[in-house]
Amino acid sequence: MKTIRFLSWLLALCTAGCIFFSAAVNAEENVQDFAQISGKGVCYVPADTATINICIENRGGREEKVLRENKAILEKIRLASLMEDAPFSLSEESCGSFCDGNDFCVSRYLTITPARIDTISTVCERIEACGVLSVNCVFYSVRDTSPYAARLLDLAIEDAKSKLPALNGNFEILSVQEFGVYSFWDNTQPASDIPQVTLNCDVSVTFRPVR
Repeated sequence: MKTIRFLSWLLALCTAGCIFFSAAVNAEENVQDFAQISGKGVCYVPADTATINICIENRGGREEKVLRENKAILEKIRLASLMEDAPFSLSEESCGSFCDGNDFCVSRYLTITPARIDTISTVCERIEACGVLSVNCVFYSVRDTSPYAARLLDLAIEDAKSKLPALNGNFEILSVQEFGVYSFWDNTQPASDIPQVTLNCDVSVTFRPVR
């Protein structure tokens, strides 16, 4: 009876040891059998929208007069936005006032969005004619990036594949993690031009060896 119990205990111990060894081997294989590589897809497309950032700034000795002048310029800009040949929308981001020595100052920040990108120069001229001293900056972008998403994804995956020669053997794609499409524009370009916007797509591709 004792012999049977001993053999049963020994068999259980061996079985547990085999399971542990198999798990350790599988874990080691999993570490070696997968390669996770990042990739980037890039393309350049014409901008189809733009935003103009401006600041209406007035200063003077009397607070009421300065506020009145600032609001008057804002009203002129609102009227200019309705002109049919170059309409635009505007939103007020912030408005602040402060004292600078004997002067009272008001700064009102607006974002202007022209209805058509080819009217940028006309809109800027009309804004300045309303009394705005200068345009802070113009940012170009693309309204809808979805038409370019599939092409960018393919480019990003190809970029990840191009890094595989550094690994030995043949690999196949196991999974692809996509981080979306985003755009940016080099704001050193002249505002009068319609520039190319850069679209990027980043991915993380998991490869496994083909046996």
